[in-house]
Amino acid sequence: MIKGEHCVRYDIFTKCEQCKRNRSIFQKLAGAYRPSKWRPFFFYFYPDLSVSHEQLREQLQLFIRQNKIDLFHILSPFEWTNFAMMNREWYGKTRVAATLYDMIPWIYQHIYLSNPQYREFYRNVLEFVKSCDIIFAISEATKQDAVKLAGMDPEKIHVVMGGMNEQFTCIPNCNQMEVNSRYGIRKPYVMCTSGMDFRKNTDKLIEGFAKANQALHFSYQLVLCCDVSPTDVEHLKKVAQNAGTADDLIITGYVPDSDLVKLYNGAALFAFPSLYEGFGLPVLEAMACGVPVVTSNNSSLAEIAGDAAYLINPHSTDEIASGIYKMLTSPDLQIEYRKKGFVRAEQFQWSEVARKVMDGYQLVVRKKIAIFSPLPPIHSGIANYMASILPSLLKNYDCDLYIDDGYTPELSDTARTANVYHHRMFPEKADEYDAILYQMGNSFYHAYIIPYLRKYHGVVVLHDLNLHGLGQWWALDKNDLDTYLTMIKEEAKDGDDCLLRAVLSGNMGSQFDHIINKFYINGAKSVVVHNRYCYDALVNDGVESVIMARLPASMPFQSPKNRNNRFVFASFGFSGPHKRLESAIRCIKMLVSKGHDNVEYRIVGSFDSDYANTLKSLVTSLKLQSHVTFLGYLPNEEYYQQLSQADAVINLRYPTCGESSATLLDTLSLGIPSIVSDIGSFREISDEVVLKVPSPLPDDQPLFAAMLKLYQDPDLRQGMSRKAKEYVSRCHSVEQYIEQLNKAIEASS
Repeated sequence: MIKGEHCVRYDIFTKCEQCKRNRSIFQKLAGAYRPSKWRPFFFYFYPDLSVSHEQLREQLQLFIRQNKIDLFHILSPFEWTNFAMMNREWYGKTRVAATLYDMIPWIYQHIYLSNPQYREFYRNVLEFVKSCDIIFAISEATKQDAVKLAGMDPEKIHVVMGGMNEQFTCIPNCNQMEVNSRYGIRKPYVMCTSGMDFRKNTDKLIEGFAKANQALHFSYQLVLCCDVSPTDVEHLKKVAQNAGTADDLIITGYVPDSDLVKLYNGAALFAFPSLYEGFGLPVLEAMACGVPVVTSNNSSLAEIAGDAAYLINPHSTDEIASGIYKMLTSPDLQIEYRKKGFVRAEQFQWSEVARKVMDGYQLVVRKKIAIFSPLPPIHSGIANYMASILPSLLKNYDCDLYIDDGYTPELSDTARTANVYHHRMFPEKADEYDAILYQMGNSFYHAYIIPYLRKYHGVVVLHDLNLHGLGQWWALDKNDLDTYLTMIKEEAKDGDDCLLRAVLSGNMGSQFDHIINKFYINGAKSVVVHNRYCYDALVNDGVESVIMARLPASMPFQSPKNRNNRFVFASFGFSGPHKRLESAIRCIKMLVSKGHDNVEYRIVGSFDSDYANTLKSLVTSLKLQSHVTFLGYLPNEEYYQQLSQADAVINLRYPTCGESSATLLDTLSLGIPSIVSDIGSFREISDEVVLKVPSPLPDDQPLFAAMLKLYQDPDLRQGMSRKAKEYVSRCHSVEQYIEQLNKAIEASS
């Protein structure tokens, strides 16, 4: 989970000795790379494995809850003692990562999985790893094997490789004679870090070395650095004796790292003809110490070695012998592969491994949110707003959009990673989400959301303080008076049932007569509002978890100003009687009557149909057809063109539903002088930024005076333009808005 300060909590499950070594490696990763915007916290879980499975589950889930673990990384999923914890359901919504080192047991099942019990264990753990949110493979070969053999999702698997420990390097002035003497080395030697696992192919290495050494007049020894049992020592000696090289075989037993580095430094050649490796770290260790390498052309070995080693078929004794012979008899080859080896080993740094691991963490730690909102091409300001903030939300969250019937959303290229679903699919997917975001406005475009926000609580973004109009539409369109009555009952104060009685008597009244919002926000985990007016109203009404995030303004396309010597007044957005456009039309008539014949009034946006007819009749009666134009709803580019051609904008309200006007912010962001009503959220804007007129207007004179003032005073317009742009930049940035919205989402998850 990304907190307000981008804190991320991970857990590394460590219990057995192998896991403790992995913990040491992981601490190297954590120290090697810390993304600047993250402050991760790492926790280590040491459960009591002697208890029952149910008690172990309780330990795990208590640990996750108490430490608020966001991602649980299991470094060694195939440890037998960890088996009970390989149950994805135990982790709930906490993301789970697993490290996959190889698929060796599954590839060689006849060797490693002959025991039915262990085979079943391994298969079950493979299924668990498949279920993890992210799988870190230590080589591309391991990834491809996991996809091909176990059916793992390649999109989940991230190849992180491994890193080189700094101790493996060339040692100047190394006292080679001393270490050689302790291990009985008396000749130049070929070295291998080996063992008795059949994959190490040690028998064939001895046989191949014997052939090469015979051709080289027995000038070399083979030094096997491995800790093996006395029985294994006898077996290896017998192989060497049969191959004719018993006198030149050295089995070191356990070698501490300090000696191992010296032995690498002193070797003439490092031979590693393994049949299969998940990573093949010894190859890189040898390269880092300046030793030319012969290794296998299979599994991860060819991938790790690249062109910096001589590759052979490990199943062929002759190829092993040929590779050893060619390398030992060609100084030029030795120099070439020594140089290439240094370069290759340098590429495997813990800092790079850490970067890949942290990048993987960021991918899966991202929360997944469901968003209910209208979207373009729906003719709605909230649809456009949602489309504008979606790319910013996608930077922090995986977003699934749930929409209403009847349209296909139009999203920008930067928002196409969001998934779009029909809203009826949500119930079957509801458990997938960390948070739900409901965009609620006072229009029928939001009606489909109502059943969901009542059942699945989330963050409600309240675009209007009063959603009474949506309630009335629901009651009439759905013929659902019961839900409307519930809205009224939840809103009613103690003893205040006048609206309920009015509705029951058949009188709904106007949506502006009574504020209704409790029905939509009761149960919400947090409520986001866009202005102080709404914030104060809700807080004073006892609503908790209210967050104010001022509506973000976009900086739209700007076309050239109008050059036809007309002074353009304009109004934008959906128009109903509460927008008071008839006053603006009458003021245009007054301006024309006073000889200002070059004024024009453009009305852009959708209309309440009855109101549109009223306005058009008024224009006709005042003979203003050449001065007033109704443009209706316009696509974005045409809308922005009309905006930028306006000399002044009129944005009136009475009454108000508490809304913040997106069209006003668009106007101010372009620096267009604006006249607004002194009401609600508009009152919060400085008088230096906008001209305010009383709300309600006592008559047309205050509006006419403001319009005439802007028409006559270019210096005033210029000053207001500058102040408007400064205001928007200071108070309405997308970054500020998304920061506040993120707080609401995080608090709800």
